[in-house]
Amino acid sequence: MGRFNLEATLLDGVTANGSSDKKLVELYDIITFQVNTKDVTNDGATIDIEVSLNGEDWVTHKTYTLNADGDELYTIANERIKYVRATVSKYSQGTYTVLMMAGK
Repeated sequence: MGRFNLEATLLDGVTANGSSDKKLVELYDIITFQVNTKDVTNDGATIDIEVSLNGEDWVTHKTYTLNADGDELYTIANERIKYVRATVSKYSQGTYTVLMMAGK
């Protein structure tokens, strides 16, 4: 990977409601997220990819309502965002991992 890349695990095998730590991404032009869902047979959970300019007030950029096992990719490109995080809500079942990669 180049020196301008940032890789992070925002959520790692999460099995409850909650938010990840925030990641500073203001130096990057492209941010890609991979949402992995395991052990879900129907109503699993909702995962929000959230963004913020100050690290305290969060806006939902993308929402996933997850009802089956699988992977989703989502990319934010050329937007001026300072912080990102992932949030699990409406948890019913399953295990959730969110990976992030940012670059120029």
